[in-house]
Amino acid sequence: MTRHSFAVAALFLATLWPGGGAASFAVADPRFSTHYDASSRTASGVIDGGQVRRAALVNGALYLSLAIVGGPATLERLAERDSLSLTGTIWCDGRRTDTVVEFGMSPMNWRRDRESLRARVVREGFFTWRTYMLTTQLHCSMIEVILRDERQRGVPRIGEASGHVATIWLVD
Repeated sequence: MTRHSFAVAALFLATLWPGGGAASFAVADPRFSTHYDASSRTASGVIDGGQVRRAALVNGALYLSLAIVGGPATLERLAERDSLSLTGTIWCDGRRTDTVVEFGMSPMNWRRDRESLRARVVREGFFTWRTYMLTTQLHCSMIEVILRDERQRGVPRIGEASGHVATIWLVD
């Protein structure tokens, strides 16, 4: 994310509040890829709405990575629950599948990263934390991932007013 994107994120997060009608966090920089480097949490690949060639999917999986963007309300929720739920419901060619993937912040990740996240919120007013999920629903032409929080509210992308649906087209 650029510095301008971070400023937009901070302004957006100022409108979120715990217990309100909106999720207490947003997402940024969703990318689909044929692999994901979990150790460095780097994102590469095709931006949301693009295409991936099936021949490139050598591991039999398609990855979606994104940044969770949160502020003070998100930190409060993390401190209360020791985790942050983010689920992705997979839709294949316009039909819902039975696949729902949890890929938010686990208790282990929260304990590991909480001090740096708190420091970032104090310093900049928000934090970003990168995560990923994968799907093996590769027979589809179009894959959509509907993002929801623990209350089943849509999680918006920075700059969007409602829940985000990450979309990718698989081509031969």
